[in-house]
Amino acid sequence: MKTALYLILLLLSFNLAAQEKFDYPDVFQLEWIAEAQISPDGIRIVYVRKYNDIMDDCSYSNLWIVNADGSDNRPLTTGNHDHFEPKWTNDGKKLLYKSNQGGSTQLYLRWMDGSTETKLTNFNTGFGAYKLSPDGKWIAFTQFVESTGKSLVTLPTAPKGAKWAEAPKYIDEIRYRVD
Repeated sequence: MKTALYLILLLLSFNLAAQEKFDYPDVFQLEWIAEAQISPDGIRIVYVRKYNDIMDDCSYSNLWIVNADGSDNRPLTTGNHDHFEPKWTNDGKKLLYKSNQGGSTQLYLRWMDGSTETKLTNFNTGFGAYKLSPDGKWIAFTQFVESTGKSLVTLPTAPKGAKWAEAPKYIDEIRYRVD
């Protein structure tokens, strides 16, 4: 982590020396990589290439692949979307990743022979972490599931025409609010 920080500072210092000052719009010229994943055979590396779009004032990311020797560096995904959290299957023939290319974040599967890609999920709400089983047959994931717990107290209803005070709030969660 420290090495990456020193490298970024070094590159910025070279840029600042040549340019004399780093202006706010210069942020949109920066690109960086994250989430590098080495294939099971150690021959290829998939990584997330992040960038900023000055026209949308947004950050986006695409998946890129490169051979371990540095050759054949090319994009796997393109466009102003977020493609992230790549994970190889154990046989190295497929790649799982999250993408918001359809409007909401879903899980996708790409066959690495270039034959096809498919969307695996169609959630209305997002999901968290995911993991492929060791045999490659199952995918486990976390997802927020809203629950409507049954109240321990049943409050009476006001008779027709009555002018009662506002009903009390019944709080049954340990963490009520954060200030």
